[in-house]
Amino acid sequence: MIVIPSPPDRLADRREQLRIHYHAAGRPHLDVDGQRFDVLDLSPHGALLRHASPERPAAGACLAGLLWFAIGEPVPVTGAVVRVAETEVAIRFDGTGVPLSRLMREEATRRDAREPA
Repeated sequence: MIVIPSPPDRLADRREQLRIHYHAAGRPHLDVDGQRFDVLDLSPHGALLRHASPERPAAGACLAGLLWFAIGEPVPVTGAVVRVAETEVAIRFDGTGVPLSRLMREEATRRDAREPA
């Protein structure tokens, strides 16, 4: 897992400055009414999701579901779709989103898994 800060001077980049980018193996996923969205990157207040369905959610649509990590309990999230691309959907979480403590625990677990025993 890599933490990538966004450039602070780019007004067009509206994502959080702290976000975690996930590689293909071990990505969390968001389950919404039986549809699975793999998480490409995640911040406490939003996510970039990959979708495989030909039916994409519309910009402005509300998504509510469970965010599943490799370890631990799922996190319930609700948010609005802010951007839709051919294979990606960006969502901005309502309310508290994903607690920073949960993201930090996820990062520590993944880092520990990469270290030699």
